[in-house]
Amino acid sequence: MADYSKQSLQIFLAELASEKGAPGGGAAAAVTGAMAASLLGMTVRINRKRTGKQNTNGALALLRSIDTSREMLLRLMREDAAAFEKINQLYKKKEKGELWQRALKQGAEVPLKMSRVLSDLAPHMLREKKWTSAWLMSDLVESAILCRAAFQSARLNSEVNLRRIKDAGYVRQVNQKLGVMERRLKRYDFSNS
Repeated sequence: MADYSKQSLQIFLAELASEKGAPGGGAAAAVTGAMAASLLGMTVRINRKRTGKQNTNGALALLRSIDTSREMLLRLMREDAAAFEKINQLYKKKEKGELWQRALKQGAEVPLKMSRVLSDLAPHMLREKKWTSAWLMSDLVESAILCRAAFQSARLNSEVNLRRIKDAGYVRQVNQKLGVMERRLKRYDFSNS
């Protein structure tokens, strides 16, 4: 399995457009989320430098958190492609037993993790708004838009696997978690303001 996060953007996009199926929507969601985190990180760095607060403990901790989120999303991009490959192999073998159910759960868990990372970024975006100049506001709003798009894409990737999982309790639990995360994102969404 290729490490898509180490490829050039041109190669990654060519792979995404190929008939292979992986990388696919999960990888696109992860990359979109990583771009959201990157724009947020840039905004925070510029704001802190402009205000002279770039080396405070709070600023450094915030930037570590944002950078960790970006790296985690790239890691999840690889995990998502691996989960899809497993599902695809079992599908081709017409495996519908316990292995199939475990693979589907893994296929739902990876984008669920992406969703969690993305919903954790949202509060930072809203808090950063008060520090952000008019010149930089478009980057911060774009970060929020990309975050929301990545979340919706990740959620869709979870749901496509959930539809085939027989464990109703598991499905209900994942859907509840996704609902909580979506409400959190909506609470912090300022992309229309």
